[in-house]
Amino acid sequence: MAAADGDGGAVVSSGYVLHDGPPDPETLLRLRGAAGLKTYPIEQARQGVANSLFGVTVKQDGDVVGIGRVIGDGGYFYTVTDIAVQPAHQGKGVVPG
Repeated sequence: MAAADGDGGAVVSSGYVLHDGPPDPETLLRLRGAAGLKTYPIEQARQGVANSLFGVTVKQDGDVVGIGRVIGDGGYFYTVTDIAVQPAHQGKGVVPG
């Protein structure tokens, strides 16, 4: 089990802290772009984040370095999406195996 960080998150590895809740729209677009994923207009990001079923952010030293969301129809179909990690943090244990 991960240790708590005192700020509502769980320390998952090497100083990375997992927080429950989707990223804000600006962070979503910033990290998608940094990770080489397609970006889209801010209004579309706002609507998408508002309709997320579940989301997480991963922080290191207070900065969001990773994100993930779950979207779906609320009954049967669910998709894990927007998994993005800043390139400088990829392969460094942001998400332990």
